[in-house]
Amino acid sequence: MSDITEKIKKLLRLGQSSNQHEAELALQRAYELANRHHINVSELDLEQNGDKQLTHRSILSAASLSYARRCAISYVILPYFHVHVIHEKQKLTFVGRQEDIVVAEHVYAFLVSECQRALKRWSEEHEIKPVGDYKKSFIKGFFAGLRAKLSQANRSTTVESANALIVAEANARTAYMRQQYGKLRTKANAHPKRESHSALADGYNEGSAITINQTLNNCRKPTGLLG
Repeated sequence: MSDITEKIKKLLRLGQSSNQHEAELALQRAYELANRHHINVSELDLEQNGDKQLTHRSILSAASLSYARRCAISYVILPYFHVHVIHEKQKLTFVGRQEDIVVAEHVYAFLVSECQRALKRWSEEHEIKPVGDYKKSFIKGFFAGLRAKLSQANRSTTVESANALIVAEANARTAYMRQQYGKLRTKANAHPKRESHSALADGYNEGSAITINQTLNNCRKPTGLLG
């Protein structure tokens, strides 16, 4: 088993490569092995020296994040995956423990891709051009449905002591960001001005049907906090 563990750790380190294609393939292979051998990724020490300190890692991003990407971050990544996220210029920076950053990046890319596919299917089925408030309503519903599913799944396992640890870790990440970046500005997400209730409901149903169990099984349990 130690050989498998070391192989997974090596793949996870490759998952932090600046080569996006190489990183995606490495992460996919790492999670396949971890799932097959019932190995919890969060228990693996990715640092050669066993360092568990907070760190940060940046990936390339558009100067302006799409609505789907902003929703993925605010509805799912921030409240459930033990990281903080900073968007500046053409960078998206994840702050947290190294193993949590690896998982959060993987889930973020997966969810944005799934949302785009679901939106395309929905627009084709209903013969609606996916623009404006129709598009935003569907996307908002998609991530709201997924968030509700995650909240329900973890409600029974959330205990007071776990919440105390979660708050302490969040405070530590906030302090780390202030130390590294100084004072940061929080930007509110621009939700649809006139929501389409049908698009919102359809998006909610699509989002609540998304399964990310393989990723969740191989990382620290989501917090259960909606934030």
